Amino acid sequence: MVKLKHGRHSSAKKEERKSERRNKLNKILYKKIDVLTRKLKKEINNKNITNAKTILNELYSYYDKSVKRRIFHQNKANREKSKLSRLLNKISQQNN
Repeated sequence: MVKLKHGRHSSAKKEERKSERRNKLNKILYKKIDVLTRKLKKEINNKNITNAKTILNELYSYYDKSVKRRIFHQNKANREKSKLSRLLNKISQQNN
């Protein structure tokens, strides 16, 4: 291994590039979850249950992907999914 300027090794530079790439992908996934959560709450406030259910299913898959990539802990993802489904169930029961 060839030592570079300022005492940095080539493997350290490669790890830094990998870290930046992972960080960018994780932020994208986190942002998608945030946007979908806001959309879901908006649909629930408008009492549009069919659209809210499709958004909730999409959110479930994004939460599962984030757990797989270790962006969220399993318990936090389960808590968030449960909280959102309770909101949807409360509105659907009121409409019936």
